Amino acid sequence: MIPYVYTIDEFFPPREFEWLREYAYHLEYCDRVAPFDGVTYPNLGVPVPAVAEELIGVQLTWLLGHKVVPRHMAFRLSLRGSNPPQWAHSDAEVAAYGMFVFINPGPFATVLLEHRKTGMRTHPQNEDELQAWKEDHNNEDAWREIARFDAAPNRAFVLRSELMHAALPRKGYGEDVRDGRLILLCFFD
Repeated sequence: MIPYVYTIDEFFPPREFEWLREYAYHLEYCDRVAPFDGVTYPNLGVPVPAVAEELIGVQLTWLLGHKVVPRHMAFRLSLRGSNPPQWAHSDAEVAAYGMFVFINPGPFATVLLEHRKTGMRTHPQNEDELQAWKEDHNNEDAWREIARFDAAPNRAFVLRSELMHAALPRKGYGEDVRDGRLILLCFFD
């Protein structure tokens, strides 16, 4: 099966999730250059523990019906005043799928988007769409929300990487790692 999106509550067993959250709370978060696109992303925390990577691989293998090996993983913290390099974006150039496990409770979400002018919902397919994305990726008014996945601790959101998506609130929220927007992200094929 090729899923469009999945949400899974209680993705990690409760005890492992509590351990993982405490681990994430004690990481150092700083700007890091991503190995897959050379872009500097703010407030990434690494490494993700090997046991978490193994659990993710097992859970996703059961879900998708084929062996999953995570390619890129990190924790991402978006505090009040954050400024992502590209708000509306796809991750098609990274891997076939992305997954975000929400660590803290909301008020935040991941949303799927449609470009109002072109109808683009996926990674740009031609020069016109690419130009529209370049002009509007940081213009919230140029996009329409078509689906919303609200944060809840230990909720995983799995999506095909070519889908246009964004984080809300755009400028993050909270003052520290315990009350801000904190996710574990994973890219895989």
